[in-house]
Amino acid sequence: MQENSSQNPSSRQAEHVLACLSSAPSNASIIKTAAQMASAYGAKFTALFVETPDFEKASAENKARLARNIELAKQLGAEVETVFGDDIAYQIARFSEAFAVTKLVIGRSSFTKKRALSRTDLIDRLLVYAPAVEIHIIPDRDADVRYIPKRSVSAWRDVLKNSAICAAGLGAATLASYLLTMAGFTDEGMIMVYLLAVLIISTATSNVIYSLISSVAGVFLYNGLFAVPAFSFSSYGTGYPIAFLAMFLTAFITGSLAQRNKRQANQYQNIAHRLKILFETNKLLLAETDRDKILTLTAQQLIKLFKTDVLIFDENLQCTYFAADPAKQAVYDIRSERKNAESAINGAQTDSGDSSAEAHFVYMPLNINGHIFGAVGIDSVGLSAFEHDTLTSVVLECALALENEKNMREKEQAAVMASNEQLRANILRSISHDLRTPLTSISGNAANLLENGGKLDPETRTQLLKDILKDSDWLINLTENLLASTRMEDGKLQLRLTDELIDDIVDAAVNYCRKGAEGRRISVSSDSPMAFVSVDSKLIVQVLVNLLQNAVKYTPDGSDIEVKVTSCDSKVRVSVADNGVGVAPEDKPHLFEKFYTGAGKPADSRRSLGLGLYLCKSIVEAHGGAIWFEDNLPHGAVVTFELPQKEIKINE
Repeated sequence: MQENSSQNPSSRQAEHVLACLSSAPSNASIIKTAAQMASAYGAKFTALFVETPDFEKASAENKARLARNIELAKQLGAEVETVFGDDIAYQIARFSEAFAVTKLVIGRSSFTKKRALSRTDLIDRLLVYAPAVEIHIIPDRDADVRYIPKRSVSAWRDVLKNSAICAAGLGAATLASYLLTMAGFTDEGMIMVYLLAVLIISTATSNVIYSLISSVAGVFLYNGLFAVPAFSFSSYGTGYPIAFLAMFLTAFITGSLAQRNKRQANQYQNIAHRLKILFETNKLLLAETDRDKILTLTAQQLIKLFKTDVLIFDENLQCTYFAADPAKQAVYDIRSERKNAESAINGAQTDSGDSSAEAHFVYMPLNINGHIFGAVGIDSVGLSAFEHDTLTSVVLECALALENEKNMREKEQAAVMASNEQLRANILRSISHDLRTPLTSISGNAANLLENGGKLDPETRTQLLKDILKDSDWLINLTENLLASTRMEDGKLQLRLTDELIDDIVDAAVNYCRKGAEGRRISVSSDSPMAFVSVDSKLIVQVLVNLLQNAVKYTPDGSDIEVKVTSCDSKVRVSVADNGVGVAPEDKPHLFEKFYTGAGKPADSRRSLGLGLYLCKSIVEAHGGAIWFEDNLPHGAVVTFELPQKEIKINE
C-alpha cells in the first residue's frame, strides 16, 4: 500500500484531514493525531470548530481551554475555521463536502452525548450526512470520563431568570383561562391560551428545555384546573387524552421552533455586528496614513468588538493603554505584560505561535510579510473561535496599514533623497560652468593687463578693468544667492527687522544695478514717498537687485525698465516692469521654482543658476508678503511683490 501511495503523489496531494475542535480536555490529543496523519499523507490540515448558540454560556475555563486548543492547531500547521449552527453533525458534513475533506478525526468523548429526544448520536449522523468521508475515532483515557461542559456563573443566573419567566407566563395563562371560564368560553379557547403562553415563553427564554417544561406544565395545569372533573388529574371525556397529547406536542413543537429561530437570529445578529465592524475597520485603516492614529483606531475597533481594555506594544515594547471605560481605568502589571508581549513578538519571529497561555491579556503580534510592528493585547479570558478569528483579522488589518504607512514614509524619504541628489547635481553642474566662465575671463584679462599693460591704449585697459569688475560682481551675487539658498534650506535664515522707507531701499538697489545696465534705461516712480516697511533691508535690496538684473539680462539694448512703488490697503507694492520679449507661456508656472532657467533648457545653458526668482519668493514670503508675475502689454514682463506697510506714529 505504501508503494502505491508513493508512486501516486497526486492522490496524496488531494487528501484533506479535518480535526474537530472543542473545549474537551481530550481535544489536544485529537489535534496532535490529526496533524500526524496530515503529515504522513502530505495532506491539507484543517481544524474546524462548530459554534452553537449555547457556547456563549460556556464557562471561562472552557473558553480558555478552547483557545489553547486553537493555538495548538495553528502551531501544528492547521488552518482554523469556524462555522455556526445547532446541528454539529450537519455543519461538519456540509463543511467536509464544500472543502473536499477526505478524513475526519474525532474523539470518543465527542460522540458519547446524545441529542434530546434522539436515539442517534453524533457519529451516526455523520455517517448519514457524510458517507464519503473516512471517520477516525481517537481513543483517549480522558474520554472515559464523560465530558460535560460547565456553565458560567451568568448561565445559572439565566436559569433563575428563565424559570421566573416560565412561572409568570403560565400564571398569566391560568388567570386568563379562569376569566374565560367565568365568561362561559369553551375548552378550545383555554387550550389556545396555554399554547400562546408556551410560544411567548419560548421566545422570551434562552433554551428549548423551557419550552418542554412549559408544555408539560401547561398540560397539567389545564387538566388539573379546567378539565372535567376540575382540580383532579382524571377526565371524563374520552377525547381528553388525545387532546392533551395534541396540546403538548403542538406547544412543544411551536415553542421549540420559536426558540430555535430566536437563537439563530441572535447568533446571526452578533455575526453581522462583528462583520460590520470588520468592514468598518478595513475602510478606516485604508484611509489612515498616520502611525499613531492607526494604532488608536485599531484599539477603538477592538473595544467595540470585545468591550474590553486594549494594550498595544510597539516594536520597542513601549506600551499604550486604551481603556474600554475611561472612567474605570484598570491597573496592570506593565512589566509582566511587556514580557508576555515580547513572547508574542518572539513567537512570530520564530513561527512558534502566540504568547503564553498564562498571560492576563491575549496577545497577537503585529506581523506581516516578516515585518514586526509590535503586539496587540486584549483583556479577555477564553475567546471563542470566531472571536479569535475576528481578532486575528483586525490585527492583520492593523499590521497591513502600518506596513503601508512605513512604505509610504520610506517612499517619501527616497523621493526627498532623489530630489536632493538631483539638486546637488544641478548645483555642481551649474557652478562648474558658471564659475569657470567668469574666472577664466578674470584670469585672462588680468594676465593680459599684467603682460601687455604698457602696450595697451587707455580705452582698452579701461574696458578690461570693467570686464574684471563685472565678472567679480557677478561672482559676488552668485555667492550671495547660494549662501541665502543654503540658509533657506536649513531654516537658519534670521530676519533682522528694521523700520525703513521703501523708497530708500529702492534707490539703493537701482543705484547698484545702474552701473551694469549696459544701455538699458532704469526709471523709478513712487506715489508713497513716506511708506515705511519693517524688513531686513539687506534681503529686500537683494530681492530688487535680482529682479532688476533679470530685467537687464532678458531685454535688448535700449529697453526701458521701470520700478514703480504704490501703497494700497496697508500694503506696499513694488513692481519691476520691462518692455522686452516677455516670458514664454510654458515657463510662467515655473518661474519661481529653484534651478528653473527655461523650458527644455538645462541649468547651465546660460550664466544663471535659476536661483534668483526662487530666492525672491522665499525672502518676500518670509516677510509675510507675496510675489507674482504678469505680462506687460503689449510686450514685456512685470514682477510685483508686496509687503505689509508699517504705521509710524509721529509725536508732535
